[in-house]
Amino acid sequence: MTQLELGSRERIRRAARTGSAIARIYLGYKGLDLLDRGPLRRVVRVARRRWDHLSAAALGGAARDLGGVLLKAGQFLSTRADVLPAAYVERLARLQDRARPQPWAAVQQVITEELGAPPEELFARVWRRPIASASLAQVHRATLRDRREVAVKVQRPEVRAALAADLATLRVAVRAIEGLEGSLGFALLLDQLESSLARELDFALEAESAERMAANFAGSPRVRIPAVVREFTTARVLVSEYLPGIRITDHARLARAGVAGERVVEALLGAYAEQVFAHRFFHADPHPGNVLVLPDERGDFALGFVDFGIVAELPEHFRAQVLALASAVLARNASGVAAALGALGLSTRDPEARTLERIAERLMRALGRSAEGGGAERIGALGAELAELLRADPLASLPPHLFLLGRVLGMLAGVSTQLGVRVNIARALLPGLFPAPAEGR
Repeated sequence: MTQLELGSRERIRRAARTGSAIARIYLGYKGLDLLDRGPLRRVVRVARRRWDHLSAAALGGAARDLGGVLLKAGQFLSTRADVLPAAYVERLARLQDRARPQPWAAVQQVITEELGAPPEELFARVWRRPIASASLAQVHRATLRDRREVAVKVQRPEVRAALAADLATLRVAVRAIEGLEGSLGFALLLDQLESSLARELDFALEAESAERMAANFAGSPRVRIPAVVREFTTARVLVSEYLPGIRITDHARLARAGVAGERVVEALLGAYAEQVFAHRFFHADPHPGNVLVLPDERGDFALGFVDFGIVAELPEHFRAQVLALASAVLARNASGVAAALGALGLSTRDPEARTLERIAERLMRALGRSAEGGGAERIGALGAELAELLRADPLASLPPHLFLLGRVLGMLAGVSTQLGVRVNIARALLPGLFPAPAEGR
């Protein structure tokens, strides 16, 4: 068999797996819609909830098996509780971007094509076993000829073709469903996903983002960004400084290093406050594998941020808009909160539903009581309430930077919870606006 034949068969397999999963889910809901009348309505309501869970499990299984765009789409959709039922959000949020490592021969081929020589000639030493492996790339540790320790990120050889094929399949499915049902907002989500993946696949852009972040934190004792090795960086290979750190949620190793979780969370939120409000440029994928704790010999530590495939830039007036929102929340001014949300770029499909005002009321209730903790449980409860409102009146516009910032807030809350630290995220990011709790409370 030729390589082309193998590639064609793989494309057909992926399209069939993806298309059949989506078709089964859609047809199941259509069947329930046909039965949803008269005395069957109560039964159908229960059956629909059951179908939500079964369909979410099927979609999650397909995403896990195929990886690539479907896995990225699943992770992407898990943050859009305004679009999907809760069962899908919960199931898709479990997806981890881990993939079986590529054979060393495939890694050698990409490095040789991109850098003009095999890795054994370019590096003094290179570890064949990857230190990380995901659906788009894998990372190997290496030593340069000048003895610098580096991380070598290598794109998977066929990933661009696989992503193009998967996106084409998803677009066909979305056009077919929306042709029957009208716009459901999925075409816009696919556009956002495709744009995000295009940036992630260009390692030269990622290198620029890393260098920009490094310049922003130049001289900072608390944040380290790995230096890019420009002469070994292309669109498909990225070589940067290796940071030997501790995964930010590794309790046992942090304890052995004498680093308290409270200090780590304080430093993490401080770093994000600086990124968002001072630099207007932030790392948009701070899952625990992308943030390291770097202890030093003095018993102190720095945070090391890695993987800049997903970053976001904020508009010039973003800080003022957030301050206006926070001030309206503290003043318990629902119309002011709704106006501030609109100024940030949020709108819903039905202005007559006053959904932004109702969101404002939930925000005031959840965030205005600054004396209470604001950890993951509280954010989760608020998220569930807002999702319920938005499923009834979906968002018509959501600027990409707000979507990514919301994702970051959820991740920061999750890290805090995993470290056993209760923290008010709003007060930590905007310390001047949210007063500290009264003594004894």
